[in-house]
Amino acid sequence: MSSNPQQTAYYDENGSPRLVRSYCVFVDFLGFRHEIKTAVQSGKEEEIFHRFMRTVEPEIQRIIVPSDDDTLEGWPRMWDAKVFTDNVVLGYALWSGHGENEFGHALFQLLEFQLSVALQGHFVRGGWAVGKLFMNQNTVYGTALIDAYDLESKEADVPRILLSAEMKDFVFRHMAFHSEPPQCEHLMIDGKGAVMTNYLSENVVDGGVEWAMLEQHAKVITERLTEHAGSERVRSKYLWLASYHNHFCDLVQNGEGYSDVVRVQGEFPDFGIRCLRREDSPYPPSAKKAWQ
Repeated sequence: MSSNPQQTAYYDENGSPRLVRSYCVFVDFLGFRHEIKTAVQSGKEEEIFHRFMRTVEPEIQRIIVPSDDDTLEGWPRMWDAKVFTDNVVLGYALWSGHGENEFGHALFQLLEFQLSVALQGHFVRGGWAVGKLFMNQNTVYGTALIDAYDLESKEADVPRILLSAEMKDFVFRHMAFHSEPPQCEHLMIDGKGAVMTNYLSENVVDGGVEWAMLEQHAKVITERLTEHAGSERVRSKYLWLASYHNHFCDLVQNGEGYSDVVRVQGEFPDFGIRCLRREDSPYPPSAKKAWQ
């Protein structure tokens, strides 16, 4: 963390803590608590701990934890993070009237983190809400956290970061700023209208697909499907992941270098997962009208 937490937007010019309207994201590592408990029972607690520190901790430090470099000279840092056990909380103070720039910063940070830990065999689910928030090294407080946590624990149900109804409306309004909304590349919607992050979009770099990473993602999902074949409750979460993965493969299958080896082999339920489309937004393509 930054050596001076009072250089964030969650403190006023006098160094006093304050609630700030913010985006808040709460994420949880899928199955991590069960993995720890099982490791204790099998005598592998140390092994699991060191594997986590070797694979996930560096990604947390690289992507999630802010540093002094994230603070522009003369300006407070506009975001903060807190990590504990298998949970990550991110807060992004809203400084613009529309919050689109803040949304982009948060989104790309989350996409990178989701993909990097997934390739290590750790999937996350979470909730993304907007509301009043305060954060520092010791405390997270506010309705935004409560709403994000409720989304993660009660509605996300599978390995996805789910947007609240208010966040969904924010996105639809942002889309109205563009004739070809960039949000459509990096967000998905399912058959029930739930909007979520599309972290596999991180596999597309400069117009090309990182096939090796996509193949590794398929391999991890396949291993989990086999590992949890005896538990329908847990396996159902990986069935959703397999469906999401293969839908993404459908989107990129015309790319140079594509092979079916990057897919999760088998037939999987159709959850109606697809990319957002411009017509999903009820707002006309006019920023002024969208925010009236």
